[in-house]
Amino acid sequence: MRILFVVKDIDFIDPLGPAYISAVARQKGHETQLAIMDREDVIGKIKSWSPEIIAYSSVTGEHRYYMELNNEIKKRFKVFTIMGGAHPTFYPECLDKGTLDAICMGEGEGAFSDVLDALSAGKDIGNIPNIRARNGSNGGSSSSSCGVDFKPIGLGQNHITSL
Repeated sequence: MRILFVVKDIDFIDPLGPAYISAVARQKGHETQLAIMDREDVIGKIKSWSPEIIAYSSVTGEHRYYMELNNEIKKRFKVFTIMGGAHPTFYPECLDKGTLDAICMGEGEGAFSDVLDALSAGKDIGNIPNIRARNGSNGGSSSSSCGVDFKPIGLGQNHITSL
């Protein structure tokens, strides 16, 4: 699957959450790219690259930009969208207030890996821990362990930024 990670901007610090999750996805054989809202036309990138998944990592406040962009994306494309990070972890009701397909609450590396497996197999994501889906299914309580051994991931090798 093709996964487009979208961030608002990158100033001095690379987005480590999306970078780790991208590394997990690449380790499983998926393709990933990064779109930076303040530097490029995200809609144009979606048109040209045709991702199956769009993923956001958000803090509160910044989530508004992603929710607005996601509304526009959902009007134009049939694509699965998911948001992780602090905002959906502490405000899971954000799923009910927009057009996202799912949110990740808590650690995302293992949960996102399971989401990729389920979507690739055409299965429901509703029973995945830390995931809440728009269809009302909830994976249950958040897990404090992500279940991923980061040593073999090779973050530098799989990094999605090219600055």
